[in-house]
Amino acid sequence: MKKKILFIILGITVMVIGLVGFNSINSSVTAKDSKPEEHVRNIGATFMANFDNKQILAGSADYLFTGEVTEKLGEVDDFDYPTTQFKVEVSNQLQGKLPSKEVTINQYGGHHTEEVDGETIEILYLFEGDPLLETGNQYVFAANKQEDGSILLIPLYGNTKVEENSINGGNGIIQEFEEAVKNPIVPELQQRINESKE
Repeated sequence: MKKKILFIILGITVMVIGLVGFNSINSSVTAKDSKPEEHVRNIGATFMANFDNKQILAGSADYLFTGEVTEKLGEVDDFDYPTTQFKVEVSNQLQGKLPSKEVTINQYGGHHTEEVDGETIEILYLFEGDPLLETGNQYVFAANKQEDGSILLIPLYGNTKVEENSINGGNGIIQEFEEAVKNPIVPELQQRINESKE
């Protein structure tokens, strides 16, 4: 069991602790971007640090970059939780070296078909209510490279939507992330994991 927990922590390198199995989650959560008739459930978690602090987020992410979501590629089964894949055109790399200017990223959240009271229904699972990315929107992404080379967004905090003029002008939210990258704070748990890899 300890190995499985460590694998989850290392696998997403976000240091998300206490992930709740998505079949037993509170189903009363609604998402502003979901259809009114859509069944939405929340994947809950306890985070190891306050990722609202952008310096801590920078200290926990392999990649920080801005970009536009150009395509929703669909849902993938390679993860422990419903996950959706997107294609992103990278505008600016703030931290880490991405493999190309166009990358495929994974976001926790997606649809899963279940039997409920003898009826087959499709449920949209969202990580802490974080809506799925939208094609055409610009974001600041915080993500980690997985063992297989894929890129996984840090849940909830890895996709900060920004206005186009902020990306073009380098103002506002972009500047906050640029400053955070200059002075990252590595959480204690992240330090321990880094040491265990050495």
